[in-house]
This record gives sequence, C-alpha cells and structure tokens, in this order.
Amino acid sequence: MDKKQLKMAPWVIFDMHRPQVLAGDGSFSEDYLDWLRKRKTTSLVSSLLFSFLKEYPKKLSTFNLWRQAMHNLLESSNTLRLRKWLNAASQYHLLEENGPEKFAEALLDRDQAPEEILRSAKLEGELENQGFSRWAYVAGLRTVESRLSSDALTMKQLDRLMQWSQRDNTTKGLRYSTEKRFLAESLLRPFMRRAAPEEMKKKIKSFLVYHLGDPRFQGEQWFGVSEQSMQVIRSWMIEASLEYFFRVLDHTADPTWMYRKAFWGAFLDRGYIREAWPILGKMALRAVKRAKNAIEEEVLCGTLSGAIMANQSVLVLVIGDLLITEWSHHGKCRIWHLEEDGAQALKKRWFYNTDVPVTGDELRSGAHYEVIHSGSEYGRWQQRIYAYINKHTGINIPYKDLMPGDVP
Repeated sequence: MDKKQLKMAPWVIFDMHRPQVLAGDGSFSEDYLDWLRKRKTTSLVSSLLFSFLKEYPKKLSTFNLWRQAMHNLLESSNTLRLRKWLNAASQYHLLEENGPEKFAEALLDRDQAPEEILRSAKLEGELENQGFSRWAYVAGLRTVESRLSSDALTMKQLDRLMQWSQRDNTTKGLRYSTEKRFLAESLLRPFMRRAAPEEMKKKIKSFLVYHLGDPRFQGEQWFGVSEQSMQVIRSWMIEASLEYFFRVLDHTADPTWMYRKAFWGAFLDRGYIREAWPILGKMALRAVKRAKNAIEEEVLCGTLSGAIMANQSVLVLVIGDLLITEWSHHGKCRIWHLEEDGAQALKKRWFYNTDVPVTGDELRSGAHYEVIHSGSEYGRWQQRIYAYINKHTGINIPYKDLMPGDVP
C-alpha cells in the first residue's frame, strides 16, 4: 500500500462484506500496526477504532490482535481526543475480552439510563446499533433469557432491556431491528415450562405486541420465531381475552357469571383453550367506556348486533376441535364441530373480526349441542357441558375445579 492507501485503510480493512477482509491477514495486520505505532496519528487511530467498533469482527482469527493493539494505542496517547476514547473503553469494556457481555451486564444492572450509557460509551450515530453495540445487545438478550429462566430478573432490569431495545422514548421502532426474532425468543422462551409472574407477563406481552404487532393479525412480523415461543404469546393473548371478558361482565352484573368464570377458567389454567375472542354487546361496550380506569388493559374484541337482550355479550372459544359460544345474561352455551366446513366458515368470520358486527342470529343457529345455564350452584349445566367436551376431546378436569372455590 502507498501512503494514501495506508491513511484510508481504517475505513476498509474491517469490512466484512469484501471477498477478502484485509484485517484477517496476519502479515498485513502486523505490518500495518507497526506503521501506525510509529506515526501515532490521532485521526488515524480514532478512525481505526471507530471502524473496529462499527464492524467488531469477532470471527476473524486476528480479532484479539487488533483489540489489544487498539487498547495499547489509546494508552500510549496523550491527546485529549484519544484519552476520551480510552476513558470510554475502560469504563464500558469496549476493548476487553468478552467486552460485549460485560457491557450488557453493566447496562442491565446500573442505575444510569441505557441511552445515557450508550452516549457515555461513545456508541452513538453509526455505532449505536451495529458492531460492538449489536454484539452487546445480543449478549444482553442471552443474559435476560438466562435470568428469566431462573426467576432472577427484576422488573427494573426488564425495563432497562426494553429501554435499550427501543430507538428512543418518542419514536416507535426497535433500535436493533435485525434482532427482533431473538428479542421475542429471549422474552418468551423461559416461559415454555413455567408460568410468568403476572406483572412481568403483562409488560412483556404489551411490549412485544406494540413493536411486533398482535400475532393473531400481524403474523408476518413474527416470522422466524419458534412455534414454542409463539404458543407462549398466543396463550397470553387468550388469557387476556378471557380476563377482559370476565372483567367486562363483572361490570354488567351477570348473576351467574362467577360460575361460568370458574368453569372456563379451569380449561384456561390447564392450557386447553386454543383460541378465545370476546364479542361485546351494547351495554358491555358502554360499560367498557365508563370503566376504563377499572379495566386495566383494553383488549381487541368484536361487536355484537341483534342480541335478544341489550346486556348480552358472547365469548367464543376453541377447545380441541370444538367451536364454543358462551352467551352471558341467560344466554345458552352452544357447540359446533370444526371438522365440518360450515363451522370453519363461522370461526373464520367470528374470530379477530373488529370491523363488521356479528349478528345474534348467526351466533345462535346450527349448533350441534346447546345447554341452558340452569342449576349453577348445583353444577348441573357444568356437568352437561363438561361431559360433552370430555367425550369429544378426551379432556379430564376434576369436578371440584369446575366450580367456584367457595362452592362445595
């Protein structure tokens, strides 16, 4: 290389998109670093460090040679510009072995805001979301997943990860958009085999739905996320739909709802409900508007038209291959078999439909089985519906778990 090329080298030698990465050549690396040590030009060293952190070529066999050389060049300089870089590198582990892992732990555990830490570490502009910063973020996701799996992650640390993940507080979008699949996996995978704490579950669900969209409507944003993790977020969405429906009915005073809540809650708690969708009537929709503060989380739902009574709403469920509608306020429970094309068409029309109201007539007609909710305190309708579900799905639940806890 001539002198001009040597001066331009910092901007190209770490470029991992080139057929041959110059910095991966041991002889070139030694010669170039010898030349640089003799010159000790502030602008060259600064440019080289910037390029190194931007690419952070961990996979090169010469990676540690360059990492250690960068640190030595900073230590041997007395210029203000490079002393600032040395201070940032020392405080935030930029040039240490396992630097990304150490940076991630520091960011998750310190009190300083993630945005401020990135700025103090000089990881701004082009360095904000690539190279060292991206490797650190991936390490942070691994740390969070490990802590979630062992129930060792605090809500404060979860908040810090979410702040780190977002571009800023005013713009919707992920800082590391290429890692959104890994982000979802890290937050969901730990709960494949254990229940998530309630506050943590709500926060994770809200965060992922905000940034990746509702998986029931915007599945393309979840492309690449494993089926096991998708089952976790779907189960949380189902639970949110049921709880929302239960809370709404609490505000519309259905006297038998405590029994229905216990009954369907038993199926929910055991993971038997594959899908759930609330369809609210006029009074329920008005109650939602009046009780916005009491109903903590608003959930998407359908709209009911043509109900026999204005206070009625409907909860639509899928359990096994059964499509179930549970009407409130003296309405029946009706069941269809999904192996029939007609039932599949109904399911497609009813579920996740927020635009076109569903009529009471279609929610009442053509069912294969229906039950009136009589004898709630004696478990009469509970036994009939459970027997039918058990017969067609093989699901077994102890009778006592189908009744409210204070009912013998």
